[in-house]
Amino acid sequence: MMRRYKSGAWLALVVLLSAGILAAPPKTRKKAKLPAAPVNSAPLDVQIGEILSAPAAKDAFWGIEIRDLKADKIIYSQNADHFFVPASNTKLFTTALALTRLGPEFRFHTRVLLSGRDLVLAGAGDPNLSGRTLPYAPDLPEPAPLAAINQLADEIVAHGIRRIQGNIVGDDTAFVYEPYPPGWGLTDTYDDDGPPVTAISVDDNVARLQIVPALADGALVETQWQLPFELFRVDNALLTDSEAHREIHYQRLPGSREIRIWGNVPPDTEVDPIPLAVDDPARFAA
Repeated sequence: MMRRYKSGAWLALVVLLSAGILAAPPKTRKKAKLPAAPVNSAPLDVQIGEILSAPAAKDAFWGIEIRDLKADKIIYSQNADHFFVPASNTKLFTTALALTRLGPEFRFHTRVLLSGRDLVLAGAGDPNLSGRTLPYAPDLPEPAPLAAINQLADEIVAHGIRRIQGNIVGDDTAFVYEPYPPGWGLTDTYDDDGPPVTAISVDDNVARLQIVPALADGALVETQWQLPFELFRVDNALLTDSEAHREIHYQRLPGSREIRIWGNVPPDTEVDPIPLAVDDPARFAA
């Protein structure tokens, strides 16, 4: 299945371009300067043993095989013949394959096209269509929501386009539409662990819901999307309770435009924004 999504009205882009709802990101992403890694001259098996003996790792069961691909030689192996559920380790193989087939200089190109009266945002699989700084470094501030879209809007204005009379179209047809892998359950699709995978992926296809406890005991918390629009309608049953431990639950049924949250939050508590998966990346991008 392939599809495109059209936004409801051209006015949304006009407001975005002329009123500047979002703070404009820099034109180029600055590379973070990382400190040089200390050199460890110990043999490889000793270095791995030190890592696996750390408190955070020693109680896990590890399977490792390190192979020199050019020499076709195994240089380290531990429990390599055991079966494991790969989970997020699959990303390592995906990245290795991409580097091998595409090369380190490959660049993804997200295009903005005029098609008649419509403006088309055509995705091509960029996994980092965001304001994130690369390469990764710890303790960096969170990028502004929709920073990449705002940068594209600035570039559109720079090309002299200030009004779109037709629709804004999110085009994710570069990939066959298979947003969720086999075996995923409903709860896997709620948050940032399982957003849909498509050719358009703005901010990792994740939006954040801010929660602020009320001043009065027994009152509902305040919720607000960290976006210039409401992604889903929030059915808020999350209470402020000074005698309860923090307990936050949320649920969104497939195809629903409503998310329900419930539980308890003590007052005067700082709650991290909840990262929630976008249901339709093409619609979100448009």
